[in-house]
Amino acid sequence: MTAGVPDAAKASLLAAIASSRPHPALIIVPRLSQAQALVEELEAWADPRVDVRLFPQRDSLFYEYITPPADIVHERLSVLSELQSGRPRLVIVSSIRAAAQPTIEPAALLESKLTVRRGDLVKLDQFLRRLDSLGYQIEALVDRPGVVSRRGGIIDVFPVQLDEPIRIELFGDEVESLRRFDTATQRSLGEVDSFEVTTARELGHSERVARDLAKALDFESTEATAEERWRNDLATLQSGDWFPQEACYTSFLARGNILDFVPREALLVLDEASEIERRLDDLEEQAVQAREESEERGEIPRGLPLPLTPWSALISLASGHHRQLHFSRWTTGEEGGGFIRGPFTAAPIYGGSLRTMIDGAEKMAAEKRRVIVVSQQAQRIAELFREEGRDVEAVAGVRQLPAPARTSVVQGSLGQGWILNDDAGSAVLITDAEIFGFRKQRRALPRRRSSALADAVLPELRAGDFVVHIDHGIARFGGTVRRRLDNRETEYLELYFADGDKLYVPVDQADRVGRYVGPGDFTPVLTRLGTQDWQRAKERVRRVVADLAQELLELYASRELAQGYAFVNDNPWLMELEASFPYVETPDQLAAINAVKEDMERVRPMDRLVCGDVGYGKTEVAIRAAFQAVLNGKQVAVLVPTTVLAQQHFNTFSERLAGFP
Repeated sequence: MTAGVPDAAKASLLAAIASSRPHPALIIVPRLSQAQALVEELEAWADPRVDVRLFPQRDSLFYEYITPPADIVHERLSVLSELQSGRPRLVIVSSIRAAAQPTIEPAALLESKLTVRRGDLVKLDQFLRRLDSLGYQIEALVDRPGVVSRRGGIIDVFPVQLDEPIRIELFGDEVESLRRFDTATQRSLGEVDSFEVTTARELGHSERVARDLAKALDFESTEATAEERWRNDLATLQSGDWFPQEACYTSFLARGNILDFVPREALLVLDEASEIERRLDDLEEQAVQAREESEERGEIPRGLPLPLTPWSALISLASGHHRQLHFSRWTTGEEGGGFIRGPFTAAPIYGGSLRTMIDGAEKMAAEKRRVIVVSQQAQRIAELFREEGRDVEAVAGVRQLPAPARTSVVQGSLGQGWILNDDAGSAVLITDAEIFGFRKQRRALPRRRSSALADAVLPELRAGDFVVHIDHGIARFGGTVRRRLDNRETEYLELYFADGDKLYVPVDQADRVGRYVGPGDFTPVLTRLGTQDWQRAKERVRRVVADLAQELLELYASRELAQGYAFVNDNPWLMELEASFPYVETPDQLAAINAVKEDMERVRPMDRLVCGDVGYGKTEVAIRAAFQAVLNGKQVAVLVPTTVLAQQHFNTFSERLAGFP
């Protein structure tokens, strides 16, 4: 069936369908950005019992020898595992590139699954070898999915399909307990009776496929170093052994597809099938061009297949699913059998005129329509409605449509609005896109590098740097070494103390070591092990800290009694400035903005430090605070450490405040 639905109404219609069906749904869209936006809107619209997941795409350039990020591979496997398990009310959204990328076959994924229960008998070495064969990396500390570690009779493993790692405690060969734990603190969170481990490799049984591919390749024009790498890797793949660069070959050797995992009773949705087909054709053209250029440079052998499943093959796979729904924004419903037109029309546009929007909503409510306004400026809009005598309050969400002739104002962000006309009456959705002419975008925050605990507590530490051990004192860092103890090799931090004494600190206790921070180029004196020097030094510091704490108490007591200026926070210009911010504020950013507002509205002088990494929105906090001060007739000075930063802030402040006299 092909349904004519405008883009604005697709998410709400899909959410209604998914919420009414217990079976999974797979939604395929042309591009990744559309998939991400659809996931966001489905999460806002769907029943809380519906689990919405994005099936990510491997973004490596075609035929480039770069391993895709492990978290992308693990998320793909997690989604496939959820589909295979038959989880009810599961909605998967995928770009056509992600859907066309070959993946593990269902039989191989099912075979890889390993269930561990409390009371099971586990041969430690065999268990670790099995996890190694599944692509789990054995490290000193488990801090991310796909990693396993061992400490005596304790095994920590982070299955790629779980949100938290599991700690297995053995008594001999018997599993005595299974506990979830936190990767940051390494502390237990609670017991579980059993858990499942699935493969961390997107390649299943590739030995035969690798052997056939090796026979079909032509290395005549391949550079010697590239040929050697390809032959060595293919030999390893033929042997069935895992190696970190294996993921580079997934697109050539994997024979599965996400459609293989979709059960027959599931719903398959193609959003604008013609655009999906054109997008895949474009990707195939890019792949062919990249292959030809790489072959000419001698980087790859000739004879490699395309890294994407062709459209014809995808259509063949999709034909096995009887429940299909195609969305087309251009379908009118007059095409005949199999074509319908949804009861949606476009919402009116107000171009930034709040008064016009209020009047329009009042008129629609007078026509017995249900009106829902979803905006990031819900408080201000509700206030305008109340000025017109309407009993409207801003709410965090609605569970059902308002009564006819009623208006609801909801704090939030949706893509676009629409008008729904059906037998149950008319409903109107108005969003920031119609009110202000734009929708706030969610910024992609800087991606934090996943690292071990040792990297987190010892950033950029080099051999020779001074460090402080919380129990033993000041030492010089000698580097990391591996030592064997009780037939087990472990990584240690090597610390040099006074008189040539050395201390080896296990990496999982690295949180007890920190970088020494002293004044200028001051060189500290190393602590002697086995003496009371460090304890006496800490005692002296405790006394100094107590004196400092007393001074701070007196200082803050005087500040509590000091009188400052209480700024007023009800100026509509400030609300307009907040509404003009082109991004959705992050939760931490909103917390900082609200805290600063509360400080400024008190008579007590503000004393607050806002901390955050580059790109996390500190400047916007400052702009709003500065504007609030100016609106109260005060002046603002912005002090920065460099001329370049001063120019950047001048440009940002000028741009954000350009619309105000």
